[in-house]
Amino acid sequence: MEFLQDLRYGARVFARSPGFAAIAIVTLALGIAGNATIFSAMKGTLFTLAPVDKAEQMGRLWASNSGSAEDRIMPSLPDFVEWQQQSR
Repeated sequence: MEFLQDLRYGARVFARSPGFAAIAIVTLALGIAGNATIFSAMKGTLFTLAPVDKAEQMGRLWASNSGSAEDRIMPSLPDFVEWQQQSR
C-alpha cells in the first residue's frame, strides 16, 4: 500500500516539474546503458576462457633486470623473438 502512495507522490512531483523529470529519466537511462555496455565488454574479455585447445600449456613470460619479482615487466616483441631464436 505504501509503495502505491510513493508512486503517486513521485508522479505528482514529476508532473510539477517535467524538465527535472526528463533529465532524471535520461540520466538513469544513460547510467543503466553505460553499465550494461561495460559489463558486457568485461564479460566477453575478462570472464570467459581463451578459445585454445590446450589451455594447460599456456604460460606467461616476464622480463626482469634484477631478478626481483617487483621488477617484472612484459617483454617486448624484439625480446621475445631474440629469446625464441636462442632457445633450443
